Amino acid sequence: MLEQDFLKQLKQVDISKNGEKTKERFKEVWKPSSPAQKKEIQALAGVAMNTLGRIANTGSINAKLAIAIAQVLNVNPLYLTGEANEIGECTDKNINALLRKHGYNKKAEKKPWGRRKEAEPKVEPPIEQNEIFSTSLSKLNKDVISNLSGDKIINLFETLRTKASAGVPGSQEKMEKILELLLY
Repeated sequence: MLEQDFLKQLKQVDISKNGEKTKERFKEVWKPSSPAQKKEIQALAGVAMNTLGRIANTGSINAKLAIAIAQVLNVNPLYLTGEANEIGECTDKNINALLRKHGYNKKAEKKPWGRRKEAEPKVEPPIEQNEIFSTSLSKLNKDVISNLSGDKIINLFETLRTKASAGVPGSQEKMEKILELLLY
């Protein structure tokens, strides 16, 4: 289950493939849900109840809402956006498929379609980060280590935490190992 912190990072652009299907399908899963489930969705997505109600009126849904609804009500998020025909259930595979389809794949560095600013120049990470990622811990250069500020270390760990919450293989184990080294 993705956490609220990860969902907050998702852009709030409409990802519905078919607005009419989204309206119908949202109403289909929303109506029988309990008040507790509705509040859980609202809390997980960090939105007001009327924001959820707009889905039924407009047929527009963003990734954050689709994933929050799918997780709490155990439905395929792609079903909500009109990209799948079976209601199915919420799985990591379905969530990852939705995120990839709409440009949230970190490796591809795509942005979801919708309102965009002018093309931003690609910023290369500082040399220290490149060296860290391409070098094993036992071979780290003393200059690289001495140039790491507390902020850089926190940023590196935050990146690893985001990867872990997105389900990137191996990232959870790396994060646990770092925490173990820091705590013991």
